[in-house]
Amino acid sequence: MQQNAFSQNFQLFYKSMMQFKQQVFDKGPQFKNSSVIFLDFILNKLADAALQFNKQLESELRIQKEHLEDRSRRLEQEIKENKQQLTRQLTNKSEECASLELKSKALEKER
Repeated sequence: MQQNAFSQNFQLFYKSMMQFKQQVFDKGPQFKNSSVIFLDFILNKLADAALQFNKQLESELRIQKEHLEDRSRRLEQEIKENKQQLTRQLTNKSEECASLELKSKALEKER
């Protein structure tokens, strides 16, 4: 889940809870401490939802972290292989240069 989607989902939930609160205060039963009881209920539900959304976000972050770690390992391996290949190529070219220098010197001596 992207951060934006998480934010939108939580905002929708929060908006729904605030609408519910307003309906309860406007049309709900009125009794001693009713507002305290309803506000406590809403606070508990918001806290529960925040915990659930947090768990979802943590799960998504864990998945993304694992994916990035895997990608990092693959890229590091690719860099290592490329470095080894370039080292072999450099060694081969150095050997070719040394061989050509020896041949050049041999030809100069023949002249």
